[in-house]
Amino acid sequence: MKRTLYAELLKWKDIPNRKPLILQKARQVGKTYLVSEFAENEYRDFIIENEGKVYPLEVKSGTNLNLKSLKSYSDKFKPELKFRASPRNFIRSGDFINVPLYAVSLIKGLI
Repeated sequence: MKRTLYAELLKWKDIPNRKPLILQKARQVGKTYLVSEFAENEYRDFIIENEGKVYPLEVKSGTNLNLKSLKSYSDKFKPELKFRASPRNFIRSGDFINVPLYAVSLIKGLI
């Protein structure tokens, strides 16, 4: 059943101009787990393009702020700036900027 629901989420993801997703099922059947796994696998990392330059953005929704993919990308491509969106406050340390999740729309203004 999990694979079937995950496949349905993948179909939803590929719909252009899709509407928000609403999951309605009984309590304690794994909705949160399924959506968390889907988000982790399908929407984890992003690239921001601005005036011909590319900047990595890693999104973290919880307190585990391991930056493995961001570090890997940075080691390979050496971007001028790298971003993390997380529940933490604004933090700038050298070329690293943490942006609170509520302020993601402000990232291009920080470049």
